[in-house]
Amino acid sequence: MRWNKVLLAVSISAVLGGCGDGTQQKVEGVVEAPQNEPPVSVTDPTFPTDVTFSEVGVHDPSVIRLDDGTFYIFGSHMAYASSTDLVNWTQLNPAAANNEDAAANTPLFNTYPSEVSEGIDWVGGNIGSWASDVIQLGDGRYYFYYNHCALPDTGNCVSRSYLGVAVSDNIDGPYEDLGLILTTGHVGEENTGHQWRRLRR
Repeated sequence: MRWNKVLLAVSISAVLGGCGDGTQQKVEGVVEAPQNEPPVSVTDPTFPTDVTFSEVGVHDPSVIRLDDGTFYIFGSHMAYASSTDLVNWTQLNPAAANNEDAAANTPLFNTYPSEVSEGIDWVGGNIGSWASDVIQLGDGRYYFYYNHCALPDTGNCVSRSYLGVAVSDNIDGPYEDLGLILTTGHVGEENTGHQWRRLRR
């Protein structure tokens, strides 16, 4: 699964790399395939009668496993948690755990609303984040993909949305915004002046 995410990120970078004005940061490095551990066979497995676990609220999740064996799960509303056994989890964004404005108060960014203001302005001031995803590329850094949509009074997302990426040397951040890589929902005059490129097979 992680390999698929890495391939997706590399593919997106390759396609979008030719669309810029040359001022964007480029990520270089060799991405190596993860080494999977061989399966273990157990002849008579038994489980304790009382299984204990902890619960954390992280919906729309993506999971990444660090080299030290720690798992991180990232999801909507900037909720994220960690575990060493996939059973006992620690919520790492207190605002998400308390149903507060977790996106505006996330520890993952120094000031999320001002750092991603271009996207927030694009969707009419709606601060939030759906289904965040974090990957580690060959340069050893962590890339945080964030997105959100316009949310009118009806409470339903509309087609006006954005996708951006931020980077950090540490999985816990703080992440530095690299900018938007995709916006949708262009209307009227916003469509003029765009040089649309046709992808060829």
